[in-house]
Amino acid sequence: MNYALWIAQGLLALLFLWAGGIKLVLPLEKLTGPMPLAAAGLVIIMIGATVFTLATGDIAMALIPLVVGLLSAFVAYGRWRLAPLSTRS
Repeated sequence: MNYALWIAQGLLALLFLWAGGIKLVLPLEKLTGPMPLAAAGLVIIMIGATVFTLATGDIAMALIPLVVGLLSAFVAYGRWRLAPLSTRS
């Protein structure tokens, strides 16, 4: 189980490094868009976009966020209950 958790953590790390690298090379104007949003606004937009994508029947476009969410939940639960990392004393 520990190997599976490390593999999932590595995949998530690569994904987030790729996403962060894209944000480093894009110009600031492209990142902010027409208006800046608060974090809660972005979450609401992401949930709405996912629901809309699923409602239109385009399941393939919703698979990537679903897989990332499932991998994150697997790592969180695994490190919390199944194979927690040793605590420092």
